[in-house]
Amino acid sequence: MHRSNLFPLLMIVLPALCAPNAAGGDSLKKGKTAVATVPAGGPPSTHHASTSPALSVTGRYLLFKTDVDALIGGVANGVGQLVVLDRDTGQQQLATVTKFGAPSTSISTFGALSADGRYVAFTSAATNLVTGLDVIDNLGYNDIFRRDMQTGTTVRVSKSWDNKAASFHCIDPHISADGRFVAFQTISDNLVPGSGNAKIQVFVRDLLLNTIERASKGPGATPADASCDVRGISGDGRFVLYQSYAENLGVPSIGTSQVWLRDRQEESNELISIAKGAAAKGDCYGVALSSDGRYVAFTSDAKNLPGAGKSGKTLLYVRDRKKGKTSKVKFGKGLDFQNDGPTFSANGRYLTVTLKQQGKPRRSYVHDLKKNQTTLVSVNSKKKKANDACQSVVISGNGKIVAWASKATNLGADKDDDFDVFVRRW
Repeated sequence: MHRSNLFPLLMIVLPALCAPNAAGGDSLKKGKTAVATVPAGGPPSTHHASTSPALSVTGRYLLFKTDVDALIGGVANGVGQLVVLDRDTGQQQLATVTKFGAPSTSISTFGALSADGRYVAFTSAATNLVTGLDVIDNLGYNDIFRRDMQTGTTVRVSKSWDNKAASFHCIDPHISADGRFVAFQTISDNLVPGSGNAKIQVFVRDLLLNTIERASKGPGATPADASCDVRGISGDGRFVLYQSYAENLGVPSIGTSQVWLRDRQEESNELISIAKGAAAKGDCYGVALSSDGRYVAFTSDAKNLPGAGKSGKTLLYVRDRKKGKTSKVKFGKGLDFQNDGPTFSANGRYLTVTLKQQGKPRRSYVHDLKKNQTTLVSVNSKKKKANDACQSVVISGNGKIVAWASKATNLGADKDDDFDVFVRRW
């Protein structure tokens, strides 16, 4: 794994979010919450939003999307950009930036961060992010890019095996721990040799060997016969998680969405949403994959999964692939799961979730799968609950730091009603 404890000054270092910590360490103490997306001069006077957090394995680096000019060098081009914050030093860097330091010309979304915080994968229709021998795409489609925050270089991920621009939109990147592999989805039919089938497929690019392969395929390398949605990649890039109605991946899907794990090393598919040796009898949607590939979280309304009952309610499950066991995740009474992208800690012990209690705003939680214990984390440093809805909660690989987005006004220094990203050492 690449290691970059401090980003070199090859890129423009944007104004600090807060004063750098002279000791060079994380100043956020256990049980403390802080807003991570307020400029040094205080909250902006105009409408703004910072959302979609991602954390490095230690929680030192925080990636988020923002349209706050003060956070991105004063010029946002009127579109959302992605910023990486070094929480130890308070320094921030624009990830969606050209070789010459200008921000991207189009909105950038779906940011994914490598374990050490060095690489950022993202989606953008910008035409000014790559130069030189890289493919220049002027078709106006969304593409996948990977930014090396250490060297200050950006490469296009979503290009064909023979170095041509993708023939349609590419979205939703997921990056391996070392940043080498990036999985994404697209209906493009020119990324690998042979024609497509007009279905959304999942692809993986190896940025070390500069190769690309289809991950959503059945025996004989036949493309999935229904559209597929990518949901994760393991830390080593071996396993790719996706969901699909496809019937040709192995076990018949019986007309419902099922969750699959592609083993790129063994060239095989594993049905995750399995019940008594067959596909679950209901729609299943993948939501998270642990870095080691052992645990998969997914939702389903199937009545033949363990603990489902007869209500047909959509529930959250975790599949332990090593034990071959699927378990329903049990929360406190009156807490309903909201599917907005849970994440695992690296070892799969902790799972972040958004839960809703009747008459209360959505809030962020961490569920300890070992102790079967759910902890509210969207609270301020005095343990007061967030006074507005929370979303997109994520956890660092080591399980110590959580981050989420919210309009809450009682969690930190920013007391306006726009979205900000908050960080807590829980």
